[in-house]
Amino acid sequence: MAFKSDYIIKQELNSIGEVGNLKLRIFPGSSREDQIHWVNGGLCFGKTDLLYGSNDAVWYLEQQWRDPLTNRESVAKPVIAVEGTLALERGSSGNAQYQRFFHALGAVLSGVIGIYYLREGKDSLRYDMPMAALNAGEMHNCDYFITTALDDVREIVETVGNHGVSSTEYRNLANRIKNQMRQYFTDALNRIHNGNINDYFKHRSIIKLSNGTNIKYLAGNYRNFTESSQRGGHVILGEFLLAKYFLKEKFYFLLPRLTHSDIERLDNSDKKEWKVIRADEFGEVITMDEMDGIPERIKREILELKNTPLGGPTCSEAKVKWNRLINELKGLIERGTVRIR
Repeated sequence: MAFKSDYIIKQELNSIGEVGNLKLRIFPGSSREDQIHWVNGGLCFGKTDLLYGSNDAVWYLEQQWRDPLTNRESVAKPVIAVEGTLALERGSSGNAQYQRFFHALGAVLSGVIGIYYLREGKDSLRYDMPMAALNAGEMHNCDYFITTALDDVREIVETVGNHGVSSTEYRNLANRIKNQMRQYFTDALNRIHNGNINDYFKHRSIIKLSNGTNIKYLAGNYRNFTESSQRGGHVILGEFLLAKYFLKEKFYFLLPRLTHSDIERLDNSDKKEWKVIRADEFGEVITMDEMDGIPERIKREILELKNTPLGGPTCSEAKVKWNRLINELKGLIERGTVRIR
């Protein structure tokens, strides 16, 4: 299934071709070459020991380029990086869409225009992702677009290829697409949350305390990061990044189903998603061990669920129990009974 998705997306991107002086680097199917750092001939960006996800295609100029993250040089200067998915055609209506948000983000961190292309399908694009991408672009001073339309990707490539990144034509196009992204979020915020951003935070499991403390909590556990069949690590990282780029300030990332032992094992692993979270300067991972005032009953019952799947139709009883416990813990945090050390 993944190979078919890669093939379809890459076929579409390949159809755009090379424009002006822009050359195209793309590999067939699910090639492992995608997963190599750009300066070594691949389609990944990031630090030498901390690669972000691979992209499907990168348009570049045949010019000398120094990667700002690694200080390494390349004879090919990347200009536009695209990561694509058929998620909207395959039942990904929820936070599973967040999985690949960090792929093109790696390019943005290196000053390369990033595009996350979710081909239009039966499901709707998550309304908060375009706004998170806009905020990421502003924070890193590099455009990050999210779109469901191949025509947007094509127009960006053609405009940059024919006129350049610094051109009025590109700036006008970028502003138009950004305004569409912003309006998409604003319309949904008004429709779902009556225009109240704090209601959005509440529904996205973000606690904002009166003293300025921000806490994003999630049900992620050790297995999510270590068992590839779950792909939970991708979703957890996506949730982390969405919180980061909406809050735009420091926050605690509370994972109650993790223990200190789990964190030590993950710190000694090579799990890419975990390494990205741990290296981030905005979010700090905490467990219940970093909190005072949690009743022993709540702590015990949450840890009894630490390895229990919470998703799917067969997990309803565990999910109900988790929701009850995390709502109790959330209430104690909001009232100040439970505090971070």
